[in-house]
Amino acid sequence: MPAHDPSRPPPLLLDRARFDTDLTLPAARIPARACQAVVAGLKGHLFDLARQPSVVGDDARHGGGGDEAGTQKTDKPAGPTRLVMLRPAWATDAGSGGTLGAADLLAAAGSAPPPDAATTIAALPPAAAAVLASVGATPATATIRLGYAHHPAASVLRALLPPGVDAPASFETVGHIAHLNLNPDQLEHAALIGAVLLDKNPGLRTVVTKVGEISSTFRALPLRVIAGDPDTVATVTQAGCRFKLDYGTVYWNSRLEAEHARCVGDLEPGSTLLDVMAGVGPFAIPAAKGEKGCTVYANDLNPASYEWLCANIGANRVGHAVAPFCVDGRAFIRAAGGAEALAEGGPPAAIVPAPKPRPPPSGRKGGGDGGGEPPPPPRPPLPASIPAGGLVYGAAIMNLPASAVSFLDAFRGAFSGGAWAATRAGEAGAPALPTVHVYTFAATDELEEMEGAGGGKEGERRRVGGGGGGLLTAPAVAGRVVAALWAGSGNDAPTVPLGLAIRLVRDVAPNKRMVRVTFRVPADVAFWEKGGDGGGGKRARVDV
Repeated sequence: MPAHDPSRPPPLLLDRARFDTDLTLPAARIPARACQAVVAGLKGHLFDLARQPSVVGDDARHGGGGDEAGTQKTDKPAGPTRLVMLRPAWATDAGSGGTLGAADLLAAAGSAPPPDAATTIAALPPAAAAVLASVGATPATATIRLGYAHHPAASVLRALLPPGVDAPASFETVGHIAHLNLNPDQLEHAALIGAVLLDKNPGLRTVVTKVGEISSTFRALPLRVIAGDPDTVATVTQAGCRFKLDYGTVYWNSRLEAEHARCVGDLEPGSTLLDVMAGVGPFAIPAAKGEKGCTVYANDLNPASYEWLCANIGANRVGHAVAPFCVDGRAFIRAAGGAEALAEGGPPAAIVPAPKPRPPPSGRKGGGDGGGEPPPPPRPPLPASIPAGGLVYGAAIMNLPASAVSFLDAFRGAFSGGAWAATRAGEAGAPALPTVHVYTFAATDELEEMEGAGGGKEGERRRVGGGGGGLLTAPAVAGRVVAALWAGSGNDAPTVPLGLAIRLVRDVAPNKRMVRVTFRVPADVAFWEKGGDGGGGKRARVDV
């Protein structure tokens, strides 16, 4: 981390002791043996602050005898006793009906009247008051110490950060890592912010912040570790799959989990998938391992992503169904259609461990004594190669929102290999051309959400907002997709592919949305042929 600028105030330190405050509350002294029954009977009327028991010991630490000041001393119940703390009216949250949070509680206590247990007990509903009477409860007070542990992270940071510096509103978690996007003012206090988040989130070990925009070809986030363990290798679970990755060298976004599931859910069971920008496998591995049972050819240009993709294929035991590649996405698309061969000299294919044979349960056929049928042999790994004539695949996923659209021209004329000969000839029963799912960014004012689409000629439209999955109308986005498909072709009147659909994925920034554009590759794009003069092109005759 850069040295502190002496012209600015020094970074703040985390002073946990400043949050220690004593608070005296009305209570009822009850026999220790009656605690369970009293707590159940007074549900909704107890002082129930998080990380603070509603029942405390009846000793000098809690009121020094506990009888209310200014009242005549009453007889204590026989035997060991406890103090059950009651919630006074001033400590009640008007919205939820429960106890105020620690920060609001202390603010309200400053103007609260002295605790009056007798009055508080008398105000209880008859059923709750009867519970206390049945165990011989007597009015008392209890003094507790509220401290740092009682305050959530946001409350602590609001108290510690200087005026004008907001506490971070949220963060993304990637395994044991918390990822923040701190602004310059917050960066001055990054160590403090990180320390508080580690304190308040026991599952975290590392806090990082983005220190720039994604600008590299490999989509790696420029990150700085601001607190905790500098280890950025994390393990994440999604869709029943485990992914291991180095967050400092590969792209991962936990907020895309729902979209990963939606897109995989749109795939045809048993189909072949081309994952052009696969990353560490969040689409490819669930598509192969889950109920879809797809065969996947997964590619990423980033060598680090490729290595983790290979590792995740092995860890999830889908080597028989997922073949990894590390080549340019455009070359990958054209090789899959049979238009070009992949250049040699790339990294070797992953050596994926075979599934471990599972011994039969004890007491069943084949168990215990070594008898019975042997386990089935492991399935051989899917070769990490594409046949010279291409391969028939049902869908392609292109998850590189900043630039994936610019790769769409690779589909033009790509389906010239033998795998697509029947489709090219228009034969009955020939494979359909693949569906493309391409991700991109769009400005909010380019999008409108469609409600009731299909129920009327236009459907009811409104400005887009909220969560992902909604169907959109976005002529500007569709126009960019069509222009990319025909870029450099000389076709000055391209048409929008039939069935093109645009769906919202997530909000990225106040005026920036991530969307998924889905369409089937048009035949005139798939079988386009370059013109003889080299300056234009023509569409192959297709009877499909």
